[in-house]
Amino acid sequence: MCYWSRMTTTEETKENKKMFCKRVRSFASPSDVVRVKLAYMLAKHLHRSQTRKEKDDEGNNIRYFEHVRRVAIILMDEFHVVDPDLVIAALLHDTLEDCADMSEEIIEHCFGKRVCFLVKGVTKTKHNKKNYYGFLKNMAKDDNGIAVIKAADRIDNLRTIKGCEIEFIRKQVKETFEVVMPTLHSILSAESTAYQVLDFESDGLKHYLNDNVE
Repeated sequence: MCYWSRMTTTEETKENKKMFCKRVRSFASPSDVVRVKLAYMLAKHLHRSQTRKEKDDEGNNIRYFEHVRRVAIILMDEFHVVDPDLVIAALLHDTLEDCADMSEEIIEHCFGKRVCFLVKGVTKTKHNKKNYYGFLKNMAKDDNGIAVIKAADRIDNLRTIKGCEIEFIRKQVKETFEVVMPTLHSILSAESTAYQVLDFESDGLKHYLNDNVE
């Protein structure tokens, strides 16, 4: 049985800062709403020149900010997260890895030690690249919010993967089944909404593991 709902294409098209902040106001204090707004604007600015592999209806690459915003929305709408720190970390989750102007010091100064820890926990670096999921698992021992953000990140990647090259899709799906899900399952309960949604999305792509699929 499916216990969550997801945005339709029409809802995604209408998504904007006003709608995003309306979600946040439903559970966050005024001061936390300001913090989330700052993270939203900062992420949008830092990712301003970056695009995704996914395409829009006209065949243009989607701007990268759409991904981090969707990850934060998955937390709120599907995982029912009401923790402003997690929403902020979701918005910033790729900034340390992909944005030269961002640093741990800036995140901690603007948003506090926990948000910095969460973002650091999902960041792939040259030091942890070979054993990234081992690193993530170790970091998540102190805050499983890292695993929750990673689950939302992978869910969005799986949902937007179909327009990519077949080999890239196979690689992502294989990694999901062989590495991502076992790692997250060791941190999150199989009954958790985050794990159930990831299981549902990955199951729908299982056929890509068949070499005959093109």
